[in-house]
Amino acid sequence: MTYGLALSGGSLRGAVHIGILEVLEEEGLPPQALAGTSAGSIVGSLYAAGVPPKKIGQIFGLFLPKIPPSQEYIIKPLMADTMTTKSISWLPLPKGLLKGDFIESFMEKMIGGITFEELPLPLGVVTADLHTGETVIFTAEKHIPPKPWPPMTVFQARVPIKEAVRASSAIPGIFTPKTIGARTLVDGGLVSNVPADIVNILGAEKIIAVDLGFGVHETEPLKNLIDILLQTYDIMGQRIANLIAEQHAHLVLRPQAGCAGLLDFHKIPGFIEKGRICARESLEAIKKIAVR
Repeated sequence: MTYGLALSGGSLRGAVHIGILEVLEEEGLPPQALAGTSAGSIVGSLYAAGVPPKKIGQIFGLFLPKIPPSQEYIIKPLMADTMTTKSISWLPLPKGLLKGDFIESFMEKMIGGITFEELPLPLGVVTADLHTGETVIFTAEKHIPPKPWPPMTVFQARVPIKEAVRASSAIPGIFTPKTIGARTLVDGGLVSNVPADIVNILGAEKIIAVDLGFGVHETEPLKNLIDILLQTYDIMGQRIANLIAEQHAHLVLRPQAGCAGLLDFHKIPGFIEKGRICARESLEAIKKIAVR
């Protein structure tokens, strides 16, 4: 019997997944299949490529803070004094506040340009096609199930993992979409933020889902447009996430991760620790799923 792990999106709160994987490794309970969305696709891809969870945590803490908000990656804001009543109708607005290239650069630095075919574990990375509304799942060709596929779902193989992860992390409005082939792709949280259904399609018989929920800002203020977009996006996707988790997961872990802005890198160690705590508290339930 195989068990799979579904890792949800959640921006920087995705570091919680690292702590959960650390405990699973320590207990000799590594997943045999993975699917990830957005932040979950970053952690899941690194783990599937053989990067130990502890090393992933070290990398998150050391490398990521050095990237944004560098001018190399941020689209220059539109200047108010260039706008006129005449020009406003044709003004070329950007497709996102951030280019998002740093995500692909991060993955390139970590695992190079490997494809899903080169991974030792089945892995699915979830994205959404902005034009068709389809769920686009990147995985190895050998793991693509025979047709008919679920409605509005397509599979694609032989794509560099770094490109798929970049697409899966392209939060609409914040990051520019990623073009792969003829598709314009954005964050998979739009269609499946807790991809328990995808792990099931990839062949896992038992499924543990990690649902980071949305970053509740009850005590911390929403400081800017990015905070508002992140919070809105999380809230919108939560009902779909709940439905998918209930239908496909045998166990759902819901760590109390709290909230994080896009650049709150100082919170990463705390999120990793919250993942460890959640896994430790749920260990008996996890063993019932993961032990063959």
